[in-house]
Amino acid sequence: MSYDLHFQKKNRELFSRQEFVAYFTSRPHYKVENGQALYENDDTGVYFIVEHNEVESLEKTEDPSDYSPANLNLNFLRPHIFALEAEPEITAFVRQFEFIIMDPQIDGNPGTTYEREAFLRGWNAGNKVAFDSIGKSNPEIKTLLYPSADLERHWNWNFKKNNLQNQLGENIFVPKIAYHSLEGSVKSLIVWSEAIPTAFPTVDTVVVFRQSLAPSKFLRSKQNDFTIKSFSDIGRLLSEEVEYNSLKYRTLASEEKAKEWVISLPASSVKPSPVSVDRVLDFELSQ
Repeated sequence: MSYDLHFQKKNRELFSRQEFVAYFTSRPHYKVENGQALYENDDTGVYFIVEHNEVESLEKTEDPSDYSPANLNLNFLRPHIFALEAEPEITAFVRQFEFIIMDPQIDGNPGTTYEREAFLRGWNAGNKVAFDSIGKSNPEIKTLLYPSADLERHWNWNFKKNNLQNQLGENIFVPKIAYHSLEGSVKSLIVWSEAIPTAFPTVDTVVVFRQSLAPSKFLRSKQNDFTIKSFSDIGRLLSEEVEYNSLKYRTLASEEKAKEWVISLPASSVKPSPVSVDRVLDFELSQ
């Protein structure tokens, strides 16, 4: 199940494969081959596809894909951040080529002029329908729910974290926010390695990885290990929260005390069970 959006130039002008390839190869996060532009952002986990069609006729038929030289395919049963990240890409594509659109979704764009709010409304409505339909036969997806506001905050962090890294320089690490399954529900996490200076966003859990700080065992060399701590456990080591470009974070108040604390931790016997962001669904879908 997916949100399909069809593009066509005004006055039914042709949109060539050369135009398609040149446009998408010039933009970040796209891989273009075989008439498809695959968008995939490694930082956020968001992906979707824009396809080019070598149509023989631009005359309208019942199926818009028969006469539309370009189509967007954005999967449903995804967190709403997929639509949020795809939307500016759609807007840029439409503006570059002055496209009109055909939107077959019931709650989507009502006419041929692309509108941001109509797209987001249509995608969210379709995503709800997909959740209600598939959730009946797959109740396990209800264990993958997470609040929309927090999903969006985490997405915003991951989307902008490289800018923050450039701002802070090489001496403070900016981690990616990910998710794992813990005690029957989804939790957000970051990995904190070797007690290094880090920009800490607020998350549920912190995976504390140790190498040189791992305890030595009798007659054995140090072994890499880790432990899982709640963010509140880490909080006493951190300074007051600061903000840059809408990203809120905290840093270590004392690197020495942080190292002492990390060294004192017992190793965890439970490994995190990763959950990819495309499987984490908005809690509000269940309401």
